[in-house]
Amino acid sequence: MKQFLFLLIICMLSSCGSRKNETSDLLVGTWSNTFMKIEMNTYKGKDTINVLEVNESNWEGKMGIKPIITYFKEDGTYNSEHRNLNDSIIYNPAGKWEIVGDTLLMKDTFPQIGLNYKYKLLISKQRDKVTAEFWGIEDFDQDGKKDDVYYGKQRKF
Repeated sequence: MKQFLFLLIICMLSSCGSRKNETSDLLVGTWSNTFMKIEMNTYKGKDTINVLEVNESNWEGKMGIKPIITYFKEDGTYNSEHRNLNDSIIYNPAGKWEIVGDTLLMKDTFPQIGLNYKYKLLISKQRDKVTAEFWGIEDFDQDGKKDDVYYGKQRKF
C-alpha cells in the first residue's frame, strides 16, 4: 500500500511538471495583441474610473501604435516591440519570464530594471490556432498605484 501511495504521489508531481512544461512550450514564440481592456481605478490619481478597450479593428486608432508584438524565447527571456504607425520601434522592453502554476511572471531588465508583471495565463490551442488570455493588476495610467485591472488576448504567429 505504501508503494502504491508513493507511486501515486510521484505520478501527480510529474504530471504537474509536464503541465508547466506544456504551457511554457506553448508560450515560446511570437505573439500579437488582439484585444485589451484596462479598467483604471483612480485614473491619474483622481477618484475617477476610466476604461480603455481596444481590439484588432480599432487598435491603431485608439492606441496610436500598431498591435504589440511579444517574443517569448526558450531561454526564459522576452521582448515586446511597440511600433508607431510608420512601423518604427518606439519602445522595446525586455526581460525574463517564467510560469509558476497558471501564472506568468515577467521581470523587465531593459530599459528599466525591476518592473514586474504577474498575469494569470490561459493558453488555448485549437488546431493550428494558439491564443492566450492574460489577467492582472498594473499601474497602466502611471499614477503610482498598481490598481488598474488588465485583461488581454494575444494570438501566436
